Amino acid sequence: MKKFLVALVALLPMAATASGSTSTTYWWSTQNGVDGVNNGFNDLTINNSDEVVGQPFANIGLNITGWSDHNPANDPTNIQSNKEAYDQTVGQAHIYHWGSSKKVGVVNSDENVNTSGDHAIDNGTSNNSYWADQDMVLLSFTSSVVLKGLQVSWQDLGSDGALNIGAIEVNQSQVADMKSGNKSWSDIFDSTQMLSISDYIDTTQYYSINNPSQRASSMWLVGFYNEGGDNYDAFKLMGVGGSKMVTAVSEPSIFALFAMGLMLIGRRKFRA
Repeated sequence: MKKFLVALVALLPMAATASGSTSTTYWWSTQNGVDGVNNGFNDLTINNSDEVVGQPFANIGLNITGWSDHNPANDPTNIQSNKEAYDQTVGQAHIYHWGSSKKVGVVNSDENVNTSGDHAIDNGTSNNSYWADQDMVLLSFTSSVVLKGLQVSWQDLGSDGALNIGAIEVNQSQVADMKSGNKSWSDIFDSTQMLSISDYIDTTQYYSINNPSQRASSMWLVGFYNEGGDNYDAFKLMGVGGSKMVTAVSEPSIFALFAMGLMLIGRRKFRA
């Protein structure tokens, strides 16, 4: 009997509960955002993800703020006639939106909110090629998220016919550098590590993000990784897709329960 019990114990790990990781993609639509003011600048907060067909709501909030390298205050080479060519210092910018879908754009201190192109997320301005401010949006989630894709409502492609944007996960220290008023984008992140976008689907205006290693973060920067010049790009953000890894645990198998029952019976007989 003792040998029999030992054999059962050896088999139990094989029959025990199994676990694995799965992910569900959620969606945050700017249409459901609530306008606010963050440190004197406009921002947009989405309290929960949207419910997708067959998928539940994700209890994860999202706050969107705008940033740009548009502050020449600490730049001794500043020349009034083309000051934007020398902008290097990152600072917070305004988030603006238009229409019922709240299409999100960024307006920095060198731009005019009423000018088409200027009030989008861009890497220059529509009026002067010297203006080469790199706009970014900071996506701050209330939980760690694997960024999956971006939906744009409007885009203006540069001379290469592509939207040259990317996404990179950032931490609290990097955000502190963004707020410091004396850092450039190259000081804050390495553009070679930015995840690129691909697979633009015209009917849904959706770009997927190349994230094969499932990099996750509660804070993501999305925007341009190169200065403007002749390759001026612009877009307005309408939605963000992401997923959260969930560990699933299965129920104990029938064999495992049967084996445990035999163990208890055998133990009682052995004691008797």
